Amino acid sequence: MSKYAFYFYCFVLFLTGCSQNSAPVISADTIIDIHKKLDTLTPDSTYQYLKQAQQFLNIHPDFPDSLRAENSYRLGLYYQKKGVIDSAIPYFQEATDLVKNKKIGARDIYYFDDAWTIYKSQDRFGDCIALANDLKSLLNEEDYQWLAWVYYFKENTYMHIPDYSEALKYNTLRLEIQERSQDPNMIVPTLISQARLKFYHLEDRLGAFSVLDDLIAMEDTLYYDFNRQIYSSYGVFQFYEGNFKASKEYYKKGIYYTKQTPISEGRKGLLAYAYSNLAEVSIKLKEYANGQGYLDSVRAIGFEHIDVKLQRSTLKYQARLSLLTDNDLSKVESFLDSIYDYQVDQYVKKYNDELVALTKANETEKELLAEKQLVEIKALRSETRFLVLGICTLLLLTTGLLFYRQRKFKFEKQGLQMQQRLLRSQMNPHFTSNTLSSIQNLVETDQKMAGSYLLKFSRQLRLTLENSMQNYVLLEKELEALREYLELQLLRFPDRFNYQLELVDLEEDDPLFIPPMLIQPFIENSIEHGFAKIDYPGLLSIRLKRQASFIQVTIDDNGGGFSTKKTGEKSSASIKLISAFLKKVTKNEVIIKNKRDPNTSDTGVFVKFLIPFKLSQND
Repeated sequence: MSKYAFYFYCFVLFLTGCSQNSAPVISADTIIDIHKKLDTLTPDSTYQYLKQAQQFLNIHPDFPDSLRAENSYRLGLYYQKKGVIDSAIPYFQEATDLVKNKKIGARDIYYFDDAWTIYKSQDRFGDCIALANDLKSLLNEEDYQWLAWVYYFKENTYMHIPDYSEALKYNTLRLEIQERSQDPNMIVPTLISQARLKFYHLEDRLGAFSVLDDLIAMEDTLYYDFNRQIYSSYGVFQFYEGNFKASKEYYKKGIYYTKQTPISEGRKGLLAYAYSNLAEVSIKLKEYANGQGYLDSVRAIGFEHIDVKLQRSTLKYQARLSLLTDNDLSKVESFLDSIYDYQVDQYVKKYNDELVALTKANETEKELLAEKQLVEIKALRSETRFLVLGICTLLLLTTGLLFYRQRKFKFEKQGLQMQQRLLRSQMNPHFTSNTLSSIQNLVETDQKMAGSYLLKFSRQLRLTLENSMQNYVLLEKELEALREYLELQLLRFPDRFNYQLELVDLEEDDPLFIPPMLIQPFIENSIEHGFAKIDYPGLLSIRLKRQASFIQVTIDDNGGGFSTKKTGEKSSASIKLISAFLKKVTKNEVIIKNKRDPNTSDTGVFVKFLIPFKLSQND
């Protein structure tokens, strides 16, 4: 339901109440029912209902605090999902302030957990400690389950301050509380956290191994997943200690317990991490065949089950293995193809899911609107002609707004589809193939340079993958990706060109977010085509200037330009898509001008366009 339709509903209730000389009756049960129905509505409709409920709660002080806390908590969740953290914090804090009784339940812990998490995300560690103290003041000594949460909050807060001695202190208190349960599984996460704290931060590696040894002695009484975590942590510790053979054996034991857990999407990702770790330690042991087998196992699981970080690590290990064996980069190319195919599938799924969600939400709101309208019509049959006329007028207005909503939804769908096609065209397979070919050639002539080139290429690939997963990225990250790309091209063509990047009325670290990968195709055009056949040093000038709500980009090169008789060379498919996208969002054309004019001695191509920017990713 749109906010206008909701206002219409409230206005009808007001008119009906006025005609009967009584206000509509809102009870606690009514607000509880509203909370139950919120999960079926869109965020904007949810907000309207919650604000309306809050108004009734403010004028009815006799309503229970638990109802007020729930309403405030849900308002906090709404602002958190919208990314407006400053507005979310007061509602989360209000929800925790309204928890006053000594009988704390799981729902109350949700309030404190989300409030603590959002304070921690803002580095407000003093508020984190204060919140933990507030929770502790509500508990009795027998509430050991919730007291463990208090110590968990404090342990993790001091980990981020950082004050590792204090973190260990509260880890120990948390452990003492959990030991009351007589269930050995309750203490496992706390002990694993303690082992990692000692190993990584307190230089007590013997103590860390001792904690894990005690846990291994109990493995027959523990859940499979806990045993997986224990052996995986032991394997990592041994790896950092340089005990690669021992590390490998612990990793294998971790895989054994992972396979005992129920089949799920999460288990596939855990297995992929375990196989990746085994591949890394096998390379250290020079067991290259085994390492290749483990990498093949990761790939067999499928990139759709692992995150970008693990994809990057797997690609790095495959490149390292290829250089250490037969210098055959075909495996690296195959991995890159698989990652690219996965990225394309993710783009398609992401935007299709969004369209399905929009459609379902629209249908749900239509059903709710129809149901409310039926009730209203029955209630208004006895009203005066003036009331009927007013309702009809408002009903027509509602219908017009719904029609406008349908059109807006259609345009949003077209925009998503255009963006999907744009993103799918952005990973340039020709550049990837050329780069790998250059690396292979360098391996045969200069392995040190090949290693440097490969490192730059992996960094550029990481930036490309990370940026292309977002609709908007920081200007700083986009400029970093551009520089990595240009440096790679300079490694390929060291004598072909130089470049200069100028920022006007903005700084590189300004908190501006722009759509990713819109500039690189134009730069690639200059390097690959403009400088291809010239016999003099090429110069590529890139200039970014901040305007009111856009960033003006100009790209100027002194290359060979393009022939006016061959307009097909003027723009590739990706540039056409980018030009269409930019025209849609900025209402301005992309200007591509050939400087090779009969009346001038200039050569090259001049490009100018506008890029939209936002002040946050969630605007």
